[in-house]
Amino acid sequence: MNSQNDKEGSGRDRTAIIAGIFVIVGACITGVFLTLNTLIGKGTIVIPPSPISTALIQPSEISPNNPIATEFLPTFAPTLTSPPATQAPSVSTFEVYANLSWQDTGIQIKSGDRLRIIWDGKSKWRGVNSGDFSDPLGGYIDPNSNYSCPPLMPAEQAGWNALVSKIGENGTPTNPFKSIPLGEGTLRLAMNDCKEQRYDNEGSVTVTIEIQH
Repeated sequence: MNSQNDKEGSGRDRTAIIAGIFVIVGACITGVFLTLNTLIGKGTIVIPPSPISTALIQPSEISPNNPIATEFLPTFAPTLTSPPATQAPSVSTFEVYANLSWQDTGIQIKSGDRLRIIWDGKSKWRGVNSGDFSDPLGGYIDPNSNYSCPPLMPAEQAGWNALVSKIGENGTPTNPFKSIPLGEGTLRLAMNDCKEQRYDNEGSVTVTIEIQH
């Protein structure tokens, strides 16, 4: 009888010991998690983010407000190319003689180019019928005179002794201070006078030619 009671008592003791062990282990685990949570919250321990494949991040997700995508910004950010700076115009000077017909400047004009011709403000020339030296801007018109030959372009549009221009050998003459010559080819300049009366013209004018390609 005593032997039976001893066995039962021993079994109860083992059960109590095992239960106590589980209680102690559980308390330890709980304590460890509470300690880790406290340290993480204070920033003492930093847990790195899980690896993320860059292939899963779309370009549309990239923004300064998206910390995950920002990590891969150098990979997916579009390359920003600065707009090309406006090309400086090509600038040349050319002296146009009053006693010569169309004079080749050697400057090639292409479609889309922008042309500007500027008189230097000092140089002057004259034709035989004009009397005094004059500038190349507007020339003069004498409706009462009956000239034996026509100028390079109608005097009503450019005036006698005005500077005229054309592009290409067969281009249409224009007054470069009022309109832009059209076409592709070499820029040519001359005094607005008739060919037969150039032999006794005098002087020359200097102009600056600007080409914006």
